[in-house]
Amino acid sequence: MSLRKGDFYRKQHFTPLRGRVEKRENCYRRNPLINRYSPNLSSLCLGPAWDMFFRQQEALDRAHEDPNGELKVFSVEDPDPNAPPGRRQFIVASYEEFCFYYKQMRPDNRHYYEIIEENARCHLYFDLEFSKVENPDLNGEELIAKFQDYVFEKVEASFDVKISRKHVLDLDSTSVSKFSRHLIVHIPNIVFRCNQDVGAFVKKICCDSGDAFSVRTSDRSTSFVDTGVYTRNRNFRLYLSSKKGKSAILMKHKCCKFDFSHHDIRSACCVHHVPNLKSAVNPAPIDICERIFYASLITNVKYHDDMKVVTFESAVTPKKSSSRVIAGYPGTKTCPESQFPMLQNFVTTLVNTDETQGHVNKHIYFPDSRHVIFEITGNRFCGNIGRHHKSNGIYYVCDLTEKHCYQKCHDPDCTGYRSAPVVIPSDVLASSLEIVDDLDLVSEVEDLEKQHRDM
Repeated sequence: MSLRKGDFYRKQHFTPLRGRVEKRENCYRRNPLINRYSPNLSSLCLGPAWDMFFRQQEALDRAHEDPNGELKVFSVEDPDPNAPPGRRQFIVASYEEFCFYYKQMRPDNRHYYEIIEENARCHLYFDLEFSKVENPDLNGEELIAKFQDYVFEKVEASFDVKISRKHVLDLDSTSVSKFSRHLIVHIPNIVFRCNQDVGAFVKKICCDSGDAFSVRTSDRSTSFVDTGVYTRNRNFRLYLSSKKGKSAILMKHKCCKFDFSHHDIRSACCVHHVPNLKSAVNPAPIDICERIFYASLITNVKYHDDMKVVTFESAVTPKKSSSRVIAGYPGTKTCPESQFPMLQNFVTTLVNTDETQGHVNKHIYFPDSRHVIFEITGNRFCGNIGRHHKSNGIYYVCDLTEKHCYQKCHDPDCTGYRSAPVVIPSDVLASSLEIVDDLDLVSEVEDLEKQHRDM
C-alpha cells in the first residue's frame, strides 16, 4: 500500500512536532528566559552572589560573611503547590542583584519577603488592616488619613522633627474582604536601632491613642495597627508581591505622595552609591518601579554624618538622658540591677503559679506617662483568650499614676485588650515613686549640665 508524501509528514512528523513546540511555548510563557545580572565595572557594584538556602539561619550566616554588609536576605514562599503552608526558601543577594531579577519575574510568581534582621537599622513602618465584612461602615481612607496625622504629631513630639505625607510610602493590598496597607515612614536623618525598638515606639503611641483606631473582629474590638510585625528576623512582604494563594498584590496606593526624588533612596544598596558621587561615568537612570522598591525596604538605610540612630529609650524621650530608661536585663527570675526591684518582684508573683514559672525578662520605664512595662518569659497565659499563646508573649503595664497594673500581650488579635487592673501594694508603690523622683532629678541635672556646656 502506497503512502502519499503529505500523509507521511502530517501524520508521523508534523502533528507530534507541533505538540512539542506548543508545550515548549507554554513552558516559556510560564517561565520566560531572563537576562543575567552582570554589572559593569564602572558601577562598582557587588558582582553576582545569588544563593538559595532552605534554612533561614544558614542564609543569615552567609550574608554576614560579607564584610561590607551589602548582602541581604530575602525569603520566598515555597513554589511547590504541595508544600505545607508557610514553608519558605531563603535568598542571599545584594539589593541590586535581587531587584534586577525581581523586576523580570511574572506577577503571579512573586511571593517574596524582606527579612528584617535582628539588630538591623530600619525605618519606622506599619502594617494596618481590618476586615471589611466586620466593619462595613468604616471608611478606610479616612482612618488612614487620621492615623497618619496622629503619627506625624507623635514623631514631632518624640524627635522634634516635622514630617508629612511626602515622607510616607503608602502601599496597598486591599481586597474585597480585607483592608490592608503598609506605611513606610522615612523620618529625615533618623532611623531606629532595630525593628523591636520600632515596635516599642508603635505600641507606645497605640497605647496613647486609646480606642481612636479600634476596629471590630468577629468577637472583639482591636486596633487596626498590627503590632505583631516587629519580631526578630521578621518576614515583611515586598512591594509587587502577593501572598501565595492570594491575588492581592502590594502596590503603591494611588494617593501616595511620597517624594521619590531623594538621592539617598537607592544608596544603601551599594556602599559606592553615596550622595553627590562625582563620577566620570553617568549612572543609568532609575525607573519609578526601582525607586519604589528601594524606598519600600525597611532596612535600606544609608549612614551619613547627620544620621541619628534612635533606640527604644530615645524613642520614648529623645530629649532626655537614656539613663532614665532601663531595658534588656538578663532573663533570670531576679534582676539585681533592676531599678524597680520591689515592683518587679510584685509582677513576678503575678506570673508565677504552681503550673507555670514566669519571670521578668526585661523592663522599660516611660518617664512621661510614669509607666513601667515588664516583658514576661516562661508564661504566655493571656486573660483575653483564657489560655497560653502558642508563640506570642505577654507583658504587664504598671501605671504608677493610677496605682495599678494590667496584663497585655503581643498577639495582633489581642492588641486592644487589657486585663482587669490589679492594685499595686502601697509599700511597692511608695518605693517605685521614690525611684521615679530620683530619676527625674538626675535627668534635670543632666539637662542643666548639657545646657551649660552648650552655652
